[in-house]
Amino acid sequence: MKPPLFRCAASVAALALVLAGCASQNSSPRAAGQPALVPAPASLPVAKVATITIYRSDFDRDADVHPTVSVNGSDLVTPHRGTVFTARLLPGTYHFEVDGERAGDLKASAGQHYYFQMAIVPGGFSGHGRLGIVSPQQGQAESTGLQPSDKGDIENPAFR
Repeated sequence: MKPPLFRCAASVAALALVLAGCASQNSSPRAAGQPALVPAPASLPVAKVATITIYRSDFDRDADVHPTVSVNGSDLVTPHRGTVFTARLLPGTYHFEVDGERAGDLKASAGQHYYFQMAIVPGGFSGHGRLGIVSPQQGQAESTGLQPSDKGDIENPAFR
């Protein structure tokens, strides 16, 4: 018969392995304090939500490069040249990535509208995407007249 301490240690080790396996299934876990990526309820007024707009200019040189923007570990949108995507989010901290590379964090406040410009940076065989926040005046001017992202380019079905 094994001593009780050995059985307890074996149980703790087995539990640790199970938890490690669960953690490894999610390649980009949300950090503490980051809300899940879900749209703000349509019933909430603009003053209670944060709005983000991600756009890609019609003047991009590398039209065949299609980077994916992820937020809090969830793919959100793959902006194509000349498109714009807008989403309403609950206030909170959001972690942005482009094709798995860190793009930055945003502490989104209620009633604010944030604009992100997707630019293609030359390099390698075809370049890569870079996401940058721009002023509301610049973002509004540059995104006006762009086509809305196709539903197929919106990776997260909750935002279609």
